[in-house]
Amino acid sequence: MATLDLCDPDEVVPPYARIPELKVISDGYVCKYPGCHSCGTTSGSMRQHYYAHQDNVPNDFINWEPTALQTFFDGQHRKYDNPYLY
Repeated sequence: MATLDLCDPDEVVPPYARIPELKVISDGYVCKYPGCHSCGTTSGSMRQHYYAHQDNVPNDFINWEPTALQTFFDGQHRKYDNPYLY
């Protein structure tokens, strides 16, 4: 492994296809803001994400939907992708 030149985790681009070898997280969410498709695992994280689109998000506002997710990384470099969108 020492001879491999690996990308920084922030530069890894999702494959936009389901990868059978990766775990599927069935209880995820995907943002429905036009063109966004950002994903998260809790409604709280989606509400926090949505502030990037809109400054004032009412408590009962929901513009995301349940979906299945996959991720390459755990921990601080975790990024979720919904391979079923593409």
